[in-house]
Amino acid sequence: MVFYFPTKVDLVAHAAELSRACFQLCEASYQFGSPWSQTSFQENMQTDYQFYGFLKLNGRLVGFVSYTKLFAELEITNIAVHRDFQRQGLAWALWQQLLARQTEACRFLLEVRATNLAAQRLYQKLGFQLLAQRKAYYAKPTENALVMEKYWQGR
Repeated sequence: MVFYFPTKVDLVAHAAELSRACFQLCEASYQFGSPWSQTSFQENMQTDYQFYGFLKLNGRLVGFVSYTKLFAELEITNIAVHRDFQRQGLAWALWQQLLARQTEACRFLLEVRATNLAAQRLYQKLGFQLLAQRKAYYAKPTENALVMEKYWQGR
């Protein structure tokens, strides 16, 4: 298991290939397909405050997390593990790597589909709590989002 959290310079330099890989991974991971297009991933990777962490097994990309970091707040924009590797603790491992990199106190935010009970259980296990609900936030199909938050004291 190899985790890779590229610098911003490396992320931008490899955005074309990494965005393709993230899009394909999301297509194979999420029940309703990727929430973003490959172009959206590529543009996102070039945004100043957007960062990614990747998980590879035997040289194959099997998971990633993307997040926006502004001051002491991190908004998780995507977390995905390939369907063939789900329920093996890999999302948990990605989270632990992300947390280990946060040396200062911060607030995490994320949205999750109201019907994605497996993800909700993971987030609750990680200490996230329900903050709010966004009506009709997701498309294809239209669905509410639960907004969850976690405060982290840093390491």
